[in-house]
Amino acid sequence: MWIVGALDFILDIHAVERFRFIRRLSRGAHGTVYLLETEAPTREKVACKSMLKRYRRYAEKEAEMLSSISHRRVVRLLDFFPTNSGLSIILEYLNYGSLHEMIEYLMENGYRVAGDLVWSVLAQAADGLRYLHSKQIIHRDVKPSNILMNRTLVQKEELLEFKLCDFSLAKNLCGKESVCGIVGTPSYMAPEVVSGERYSTSVDIWSLGISIYELLTLRRPFEGRTRDELFRMIVQGGLPHSICANREMERLVRRCLSRTNRISARAITSDASVRVHLRMLEAKLRRGEEPSYDTLDSTE
Repeated sequence: MWIVGALDFILDIHAVERFRFIRRLSRGAHGTVYLLETEAPTREKVACKSMLKRYRRYAEKEAEMLSSISHRRVVRLLDFFPTNSGLSIILEYLNYGSLHEMIEYLMENGYRVAGDLVWSVLAQAADGLRYLHSKQIIHRDVKPSNILMNRTLVQKEELLEFKLCDFSLAKNLCGKESVCGIVGTPSYMAPEVVSGERYSTSVDIWSLGISIYELLTLRRPFEGRTRDELFRMIVQGGLPHSICANREMERLVRRCLSRTNRISARAITSDASVRVHLRMLEAKLRRGEEPSYDTLDSTE
């Protein structure tokens, strides 16, 4: 059977002929993500983000944004089309869940994350942001659940890739120096966002810093019982004296979470330790003869 008749996932004939429904992957504020499989002979697994009619403008904005970019650290758009219930976006499928799910697993089992894995997440996410920011795009909702993971074997060696997803809140500066608007997920918003000030691409770096901090410590640095209390902590609160044992990692996280002199994505990817991990990743990908979209050393 090519499509299961879920109430919130009624595809048109065009889609029915092309995909087989496998299972639901996740449900979010604006819609639901499903795992589908393309018809023979390719039988390729894809992710379908099904957006309801009332959120169609978010879906169209995300599809338009993704169609204008191409980078290995950003989830790839394959297609999009209207459906009876709204609009569906077909994306490449990443098979290992999200960074949020990894953090939950670590918390539930009392584990700590390996240092090399943290470096890999930071390096790849920063590389994706470097590319977006070079295109004057602010993601505006960087967080663990929007960093997806893909696990493959390259010559019997495990390869974990991390990619940015969910561009429904992304904004193109279009030549402007800054924008305004309290947009994003509260716990990951930068001080200038929650204060109602104008902001630019550096807000994504703050959100990345919060995400890496959470991966390292299994908790967020700023919390509050109410939204107002949380926002006060984000604007005024300080970081603990020690975040992790690795001094270089701690230095980078603190620079991501600086209120006055925040590091840029390009500066992160220029860091010696980060470049080592990016080069190791590219070497693995070359051995696996994977296609390349845009690499660290590409001309921008």
